[in-house]
Amino acid sequence: MEDEPVKKEIPQQLFNAKTNSPETINKSVGMELIGVATVIIVMLIVLIYAIVSVINLP
Repeated sequence: MEDEPVKKEIPQQLFNAKTNSPETINKSVGMELIGVATVIIVMLIVLIYAIVSVINLP
């Protein structure tokens, strides 16, 4: 009788460990940072291209 609640708690702890593990959080943050960095780099390239185009117009 005393073992039943323990058996129910262990899978919950394992589930929490898998979902809240630092590795998965770091992976999602890393992907997000890569996306933001890519957008910033593309914007900078477009900005430089626009400036060069304006300078070369006359």
